Parts: sequence; C-alpha cells; structure tokens
Amino acid sequence: MKKSLGLLSILATSLLLSGCGEPSSLPSSSTPTSDSPSSEQEHSSAIDFTTRYADGTLSFAKQNDEEISVVDPTHPDDMDALATVVYKLSSLNGVTEAKVSIATSKPKVLPLSSITHEYTSFTSSNVINGGTLTIDLTKVQEGESYLRLDFKGLNGNSASGYLVKKITVKPFGEVVTNHVKETLIFDYSKVTETKSLNALKDSTAKITIINQDVPYGADILSYRYMTIATIYDEMSKKQTIEFETLLGATVFFNIARPQDGNPDRPSFYEITKETKTSDFEQTKSSVVFQKEGLEVTISVGNMEA
Repeated sequence: MKKSLGLLSILATSLLLSGCGEPSSLPSSSTPTSDSPSSEQEHSSAIDFTTRYADGTLSFAKQNDEEISVVDPTHPDDMDALATVVYKLSSLNGVTEAKVSIATSKPKVLPLSSITHEYTSFTSSNVINGGTLTIDLTKVQEGESYLRLDFKGLNGNSASGYLVKKITVKPFGEVVTNHVKETLIFDYSKVTETKSLNALKDSTAKITIINQDVPYGADILSYRYMTIATIYDEMSKKQTIEFETLLGATVFFNIARPQDGNPDRPSFYEITKETKTSDFEQTKSSVVFQKEGLEVTISVGNMEA
C-alpha cells in the first residue's frame, strides 16, 4: 500500500548555508518551485548545530533525537522507504506565510537532496501550525548528522525560531523501537456462503496486514506489509496471526479474494463487529493496541457482493 504524500520540495539553493544570508522562501499555499543544490559540502562552523527541540512556540513533535535506516534492496518491503520529522507551531501566531530553510551538519550522511518539506497542518483560516520534513532513505548513508530547521513567519505575529536534532542513520533492521507482540484471531464461524467458505479453505482468500506506523528499517521481525494465505480450521473455524507493532500505532487489515476474471479487483469479506476497550480499539478495517500481549478477535462474515 503506497502512501500518497504530495511532497513539496525545499528551496535548497540558500540551504547550503555558509553562516550568512536569508533562509529560502516557501509560500504557505500550493506548491513552491524546486531547486536542487548544485553542490554539497560541510557547513561552516558559524552555523549552530546545538540540539534545540523547542524555540518559543516552535517545536519538534518528538522531543528527542531520531534514528532512520538506509535502504536494503533485498528486503521485501512493499511500502515507501521514507522517514519523517514533524514540527509544530502554535496557531495563535496567525502565520499564513513563512520562510523555511534546512541545513545538515553532514551532507554526505544526510544530503539536502534527500529532504522535502510541506506544511501539513492548517486551520480553517489557512494558519500554519506545523509541517513535515520527509527524508528519502534511498539517498542517505550510515552515520550521524544534525538537522537544523529555521522558520520565519512573514505575517501574523511573525513567529520565528530554529530547531536542531541529531539524526542517526543505521543499517536496515537496527532502528530501535519499543515494539510489542500482539495477536489477531480471525473468526470465520459466521462465513456460511459457499463461495466465501471455499475461498477460505483453498487459500485463494488472503489476509493483508499493513503496519504503516512502524518505521522503515525497524528492529521488528514482522514486515510492515504482510499478505498471508487463509487457513481454515474445521474444528475451531479460527486463524491466529502473531506480529510485532508499536503501541498506539494503527494496524490496518482486510481479507479478500480476487474476483473471477478480474484478479486485480478483490472481493472483500465483511467484518461484522467493532470493539472498543481501554486496551484496544478495533474497527472494520483497523486496530490500535494500547497494551502489550493482547489477543483481538476479528469477526469475519461472507464476501461482500
């Protein structure tokens, strides 16, 4: 499942900072033009790369340094190799136009060409209250680099400031997460229609689990995107799947069988029940775990017409 990101490119000409000059301009609406850096070099020591998670009303969403991964082309991960760094700005500033610039202390590890920017949080009045830096992991190298974001509001209360955090680029599979093991139990006892039942028994039906909130290259055994053939147990009429995820992450799931004569268009099985407790919330297409080691039962019905 590919995520549609609609990324806006950073104006990078002035981002190869040498300690002087204005940050580059990013309009607060639509798509700014894109300039790629003509060269990359170590930044001048005049740029301050001292860690700063917050500056007035400007702050990183995660108040800590972060780990990302290089790409492993041999790993069968069907989701985009991207990482994101999110920042927030108080909407009370009333800023609708701003200048944003990015600098990295080690361009060979974290090149400017790997980073794109977009404002991702707007109020109904088009006030900027956050943004996202998206890192293309195909362009990074193992090592450490500091990432600096300079923000200058051009209207409203003209909020301005800068943020800095360390980004560590690690080998695939070594990004440390507080992952937990969870279990989904697919209950097929309500599947009664012949075609739906046969597809479960002959495994032409497939279960898809999409663990998209788990970062690329995380230290978990489960893939972020899993397709698993159905197994129908005549006695229990249940199928159990264990996997690793993160607490609070949204795990999407579905069961489907390719349509006859149109294999690219699946027929989905109905999920007949939704459940919400203090430990988890399960809808007809997703589940969010708030506690480790849970077993959540998914009640499955016939294929939808």
